[in-house]
Amino acid sequence: MKQRKFGIFDVILIVAIIAGIGLNVYAYAGDGSGNSMSPAGKPSVYDFGWFMGDVYKQGQPSGVTELTSFDEIKGKWKGMLFLDPDHKEYDIYACVLADVTISGSADSIKMTWKYYEYYEEDGNREALKDKDEYKGKFDIDLGLGAGGADDYFEIPFFWEKDGKQYAVGFNTVITGEEIYVGLVRP
Repeated sequence: MKQRKFGIFDVILIVAIIAGIGLNVYAYAGDGSGNSMSPAGKPSVYDFGWFMGDVYKQGQPSGVTELTSFDEIKGKWKGMLFLDPDHKEYDIYACVLADVTISGSADSIKMTWKYYEYYEEDGNREALKDKDEYKGKFDIDLGLGAGGADDYFEIPFFWEKDGKQYAVGFNTVITGEEIYVGLVRP
């Protein structure tokens, strides 16, 4: 494995921590206790500091209000696909940022991902303009399940804390690889 290189994102994070402005992207607990959310518009890596700590592995934190009906989860979200955060395949993690819309009914979900950016830990970025649609169902016990031709989403955890809503799950691609999924909306 190659030695990790520090990219612009790492430098910004270190400077923010030293300056004490509270950017704490990696350690944010995912409980809505305070991370700067980017304003309305395109999703940003900073919208997912809560997710990039341990929430992507552990799921829904304790002490939150669960969202258990389809009416509570439908609508627009900021989305992230978190690729290889544990460096199992690559020396750096990467993520894909997207706007996500969940519509339809509990028995007939349509989930649309409009991708904006592919982002690597070392600061490399690539603009994206793809859009994928998935169909599925919502079950109060299992959460959201939706699939397309090559992949399937399982998002079992939806919750609210301090006026923000969060969701975590997996996207299983045709190769069998599981990609972590995070959703957030103010």
